[in-house]
Amino acid sequence: MNVVWAATALETGWFSGLERHSNVQDLEAHIKALGTGLGQGYLEIRRPDGDLPYLALASKELLLSSTSSTTLAVCLFV
Repeated sequence: MNVVWAATALETGWFSGLERHSNVQDLEAHIKALGTGLGQGYLEIRRPDGDLPYLALASKELLLSSTSSTTLAVCLFV
C-alpha cells in the first residue's frame, strides 16, 4: 500500500511540509526513527488520491511499535 506523508524531519526536529510518496513500511521506519531519535514529532498522512490529510498526529513521546503504527496506517486507508 502506498501513502503520502509529511513529518518532522529527523535532521532538524522541525516539521517539513515536503510530502513523501512511499509504502507503509517506509512511513513505519520514519515513525520508529522519530521515536528513538527525537522522542517527539508531528505527522500527516493521506491517500495518494486524496487532497487533505486523513490523519494528523502530534506526540511528545512516539512509543508506537511497528505493529501498531502499521495497523494504524492500514486502518485509515481501507
